[in-house]
Formats: sequence, structure tokens, C-alpha cells
Amino acid sequence: MGWETRNGKQCYYRKVRVDGRVRSIYCGTGERARLAALEDERRRAGACGVAQEKFDEVGRKKDERLDEMADGEFQVTHEELMKLIHGVVDSVLDGVIDSVIDRAIDKLSIPR
Repeated sequence: MGWETRNGKQCYYRKVRVDGRVRSIYCGTGERARLAALEDERRRAGACGVAQEKFDEVGRKKDERLDEMADGEFQVTHEELMKLIHGVVDSVLDGVIDSVIDRAIDKLSIPR
């Protein structure tokens, strides 16, 4: 996605994949192009925000469990600790993957 100069004018184009090939969709110049660029930026930021929220939520839950462990409320093995760490990583990746899939669906205008 991005701005291109054509015939001395700044134009905004969206890039999409169609049948495995990248296509450019002309969005316009001037105010129309600026609005399209802002919309795309907002959509990308939203996808990142969803992943960040998921990461924060999972992190809080894992922190609570680690605090319990540190307080000695129960014993934990190395295996349990590794499962806990992997759970954080898996949850974050799931959130990122979901966000990327949502962005792809939006870009390709696939009905949900």
C-alpha cells in the first residue's frame, strides 16, 4: 500500500493479491487519497491493538500465577514453568495470527 507519484501527482494505491498476484487498486488523489490512507492505517493499527490486548491479558493471568508460585502457595516443577512460558508465547502468536487473517479477509473483501 502506499503513495506513488504519477504524472507529477501524488496518488494512493492499495495493494491486494488476486489469484496469487499483487494488484494495485487506485484510491485517488488529494483528500480522497488521504482518507483511504488513513483508513488503511487505522485498520493496521486495530489489528496490532488486538494482538497487544491479547498479549496484555495473557500476561496478567500468567503474572498472577507466577506471583502465587513466588509466594510459595504451591510448588512448581521446571516442566510446569516451561508450559506456563510456552502458553504466553502461544497465546500471543494466536492473537497475531488472528489479526493477520482478519486483515487479509478485509483486504480481499471475503464475506465472513
